[in-house]
Amino acid sequence: MGMEAIGTGLKTRIATISDIAHVWAPNELPKSVNHFPAAIILPGETAYDETMGALQRFVFRVIILLSNQDQPTVLSRMMDYVDPSGGDSVRAAVDGDPTLGATCDTARVIRNLGVGSMIY
Repeated sequence: MGMEAIGTGLKTRIATISDIAHVWAPNELPKSVNHFPAAIILPGETAYDETMGALQRFVFRVIILLSNQDQPTVLSRMMDYVDPSGGDSVRAAVDGDPTLGATCDTARVIRNLGVGSMIY
C-alpha cells in the first residue's frame, strides 16, 4: 500500500465523476491541460509510524481545473465538486470506495482548501 498505488486508486475514484474530462494521478502529471474540467492529484504530507503498527498517512490534494470563464460561472461550477454529496462531489466519489480499490485501509476527504485561480 504505497503512495503511488493509492494515488492511482484515488484517480480511479475521481474519474467516476462524469463531468471531469480527464484525471491525472501523481505519477502521470501532464505538461499541459487541454480538456476541461480536469483534475490533477498531487502528493502532499506523509506521516510515518502513526501507530505502534507502523501505519502511514498519505495526504493528497485533488485540484479541479476549469477553463477560463467569468468568475461567477466558475464559482457556481465548483460548488458541485466541493459539496459533500451528489454526482459531481469529490467527497462522495471517495466515499464510494474508501479503500480506493483495496490500495489503502481507508481514505477520507477531510477538507476543502477553497477556490482560487492558477495557471497550469
